[in-house]
Amino acid sequence: MNTIGPSCIVPPPFIIISALKTVHPELLEYKKAGSCEIHVNASGRMDRNAFHCYTVHFCSWVTICRSLGVIPHNSPVFLILDGHPSRLCSSALVLYAKYYIFVFTLPGNMTHITQPFDVGIACPLRNAFRKLMRRRKIKWVEEHNDGQKMKASDRRKIIVEYAINAEKSETSFLNKENAFRTTGLFPINPEILVSNPYVSDVT
Repeated sequence: MNTIGPSCIVPPPFIIISALKTVHPELLEYKKAGSCEIHVNASGRMDRNAFHCYTVHFCSWVTICRSLGVIPHNSPVFLILDGHPSRLCSSALVLYAKYYIFVFTLPGNMTHITQPFDVGIACPLRNAFRKLMRRRKIKWVEEHNDGQKMKASDRRKIIVEYAINAEKSETSFLNKENAFRTTGLFPINPEILVSNPYVSDVT
């Protein structure tokens, strides 16, 4: 789960790893370095517990930014989310209120128009990650022509590393700025949303 904003100030990505009960040692180095936050569960998908953990991650990041003066102490933080069912987590909402974070949920089936991540970041990020994984797979086959399979622990480490690298390469300030401008969220411009072909055809 990547959190972006129309500036250079963003929290590290929140990565969910499947089929684990604890964060294994090969992944801890990324977490300790602050490169990402890692959550594990059976499915590898976002659920309410994972969203609560993301909330703790985000609130901790906001607290650090406020202590450093990056975010003014008396300034609210606005978090825009999609309408995934996991967002219906009361413990997370309590934390957001406690840390002066205002949460806005976008309408269903509208993120391809209204969510900056979906509009300008998701596709290039996904493509960059897949490109890195393809290169690594080719390299592995070349180095292990005996058909040896990659260990699960090595694969997990590569996935996390490439997810971090793809996030760094595709979430530049310019990309994020363009994504927010295209959705009309920042600078605020409702006309951009109203004039969108997907919206104008309906209205």
